[in-house]
Amino acid sequence: MTPVHAKLHALWLARKPKREDRLVAFVVSRAGAECDPDALRLWLAQTLPQWMVPTQFAVLDELPRTPSGKVNRAALPAPAIAAAPPRDIVPPRTALEERLAELFAQTLGVRPESVDDNFFTHLGGHSLVATQLAFLIRREWTIDFPLRAIFETPTVAGLAASIAVARQQSPVQPVIPRRGARLQ
Repeated sequence: MTPVHAKLHALWLARKPKREDRLVAFVVSRAGAECDPDALRLWLAQTLPQWMVPTQFAVLDELPRTPSGKVNRAALPAPAIAAAPPRDIVPPRTALEERLAELFAQTLGVRPESVDDNFFTHLGGHSLVATQLAFLIRREWTIDFPLRAIFETPTVAGLAASIAVARQQSPVQPVIPRRGARLQ
C-alpha cells in the first residue's frame, strides 16, 4: 500500500475567514493517484498537533499561482462541504453538558451536535478559541481549570468530566464577590 504522502504533489493549509476561520487543506495529488481525505487526516494527525489538523479538504488539479509563482491565496476556492459519515449523535445528558455545549456555541459560533464532537477536528476550534473557552469555564464554575484540559479532552463529554472532578477537588473562591453574596 502506498503511503499517503507519496500520493501528494502539493499540500497547502490555509484559514478561510469566510468559512468561519476553519483550517482547510488544499491538496494536489500526483498524476493518477486518488486522495482520500480520511487517510490524509490520519496521516496529518500523526505529525501535527490535533488543533492543526484541517477540518476540511479540497482536492485541486493545481494550486492557483500569482505571476511571481507564489500560491495565490485569494484565488483558492471555497471548499465544498462534504456530507459527514453517519455517526451516533449523543445529546447533552446533564445540565453541565448542556451548559458546556452552549459555551462551545458561544466561542465557536456553532453548537456541537453530539457531546462527542471534537472541539478541534469536528468543530474547527483552534488555540485562541480554546483560550476563550477555558476563560468562560473558569468564570462559569469558579474553578481552577487549565487550558491544557481542552487539548487533552476536547469534547463536551470529556470536559464535563474534567469540570466535575475540578469542582470536587479544588473550588476557587471568586476574587470579587458576586451580587447578593455576603462578605465573610
